[in-house]
Amino acid sequence: MAYTSTLRDHEVKGRGYMECTDEAYRKLFDAPAWQLRQRRNLPKGTNLRDKMDIVELSAIKLTEALATQRITKIRAKIRNARKLRAGPPRMSGSLLTVRCRIDRSV
Repeated sequence: MAYTSTLRDHEVKGRGYMECTDEAYRKLFDAPAWQLRQRRNLPKGTNLRDKMDIVELSAIKLTEALATQRITKIRAKIRNARKLRAGPPRMSGSLLTVRCRIDRSV
């Protein structure tokens, strides 16, 4: 699954995409996108990735793939925890009575 699809599926909206990308850039390159553009003397609005070398692009792709994997795993754990908290399906009174009688006779 693509990074942006994962973000969308986990309710990232609007500027959230930029904030997630900038966080990756900060970790990898010690600066958000606007500062990287400034350092490279690129005009505002330039697609930064079009100006990156293969190593930089690979680092970003790996970072996004790992983030996608982690987000997906964490979301699955949360879903499973909610299911466990909900407990097993409740039994109707008549079935519960039958079960209790069987347990007492043993």
